[in-house]
Amino acid sequence: MKTLYLFLLVATLLSASLSNCSQKAVYATAADSTDLNKEFQTVSKALAADKIELESKESKLAAYEARAQSADAKSQKVLQESSDQAAKATSGSVKQARRAESKADNAENAAEDAKSANKKLGKLREDIRSLQKDVQKNEQRLKELNSSRNQIKSAIPQNPGTSSNEVLKTDSVK
Repeated sequence: MKTLYLFLLVATLLSASLSNCSQKAVYATAADSTDLNKEFQTVSKALAADKIELESKESKLAAYEARAQSADAKSQKVLQESSDQAAKATSGSVKQARRAESKADNAENAAEDAKSANKKLGKLREDIRSLQKDVQKNEQRLKELNSSRNQIKSAIPQNPGTSSNEVLKTDSVK
């Protein structure tokens, strides 16, 4: 037990130190502007792809919710029918017992369908939350890159013949 606690402590410290080592690149000079532009382009493309995927998944959400509600309602209805048939079978014939068994199988299948639909809905909601976090993270990184770009731009001395835009591209990638 002590070794488990020691292992968890070491793992926690190691993960904390690794996260500190993997800091984002800091761009401070005009020489860094090409790397900054490359990262800006990469982050912009990732942001656009994430937004498209997020929009697609959000458009599917209503259909998944409707499917889950429909499956739940059907499951409840079939379960009630099965219960009613079982009540008839207790005082009825073998034929009634077979019908009750069939209704019980139908109720089980409907319950599995409802469970599956709710599981898919939960997975879709989790995917949407994850994409929203990714979009937010990428938007924050773009703000940081724009800030770095503006700092570099303000540090570049202005020559009458050249503009800072020639040294550092400022238009964003779509």
